[in-house]
Order: sequence, then C-alpha cells, then structure tokens
Amino acid sequence: MELVVVGLHGQPQAGIDYLPGSMSSNGEPIATSVIVSGGYEDDVDQGDVIIYSGHGGQDKNSRQVFHQKLEGGNLAMERSMHYGIEVRVIRGVRCEGTSSASGKVYVYDGLYRIVECWFDVGKSGFGVYKYKLWRIEGQAKMGSSVLKEALMLR
Repeated sequence: MELVVVGLHGQPQAGIDYLPGSMSSNGEPIATSVIVSGGYEDDVDQGDVIIYSGHGGQDKNSRQVFHQKLEGGNLAMERSMHYGIEVRVIRGVRCEGTSSASGKVYVYDGLYRIVECWFDVGKSGFGVYKYKLWRIEGQAKMGSSVLKEALMLR
C-alpha cells in the first residue's frame, strides 16, 4: 500500500501497474511498473536481467491453474515493449524484523526495458506470458543490493 501512496505502483495487489488505453496518448495500455517478489513459479530474477511472468491464471495459493490471456497488464507489457517504453522495477526483499505480513520490504530497483515477449507453457502446464527485462545502464546501484549490504553490515 505504501507504494501506492508514494506513486511508485498504483495497484495494491497486482504485480503489473499500467495506464489503460483511455489514459495513454496512443489509446493503448502502457505498463508503468512491475513488482518482482517471487509470486510466480516461472519468474527468473538475475538482477540486471529478469524473466517476468505475466498476470492471471493463479489460484489463491499462487499456483498456476489456467492459461493467461493477452489483456490488461499483459497487453500493457507487450505494448510497452513494442514502443520501447521502460518500466520501473520494484523488488520484494525478505527482511527479518519487518512489520509486513509477507516478511518483505519493497525497494525501487530502477528502470528496465522490455526486450522480448513470448507465450510459453509454464512449469504447471498452463500458458504463461513471459517478458524479458534488461536493466538500463548508467543508473545508481539497485536499491535491493544496497538493502542487502546494509542488512549484512547490521
């Protein structure tokens, strides 16, 4: 909820935040930010490169139970890739002593460019949209790295 209040991510639950087509200059949905927190079994997070799974198809236990569709945030991610529009990445980092129910602290990690999009069969056997994100060079050190270093020093 804090991310919503400060304007970094407008969705209190969804991992993909986006402007709907009615609010964008070209009439198409455009992704603005994503949360990377390990919520999808098909995600791969290597820091500067992320394979991000689209939204949808999960049950309340975060298991993929049906195919994702190219709509909403998934379509916004594809359109952002098409137009070369970067997205903010916010990472959920496990942190002992935090008051959050998830045990995570959410940290802004910079701007990433969506360089590839494809539909694939995920680990659970259902269709998942996947997006390859590359961190844009020349930015300050990732907030999650700074947080991890601070926790080690503590």
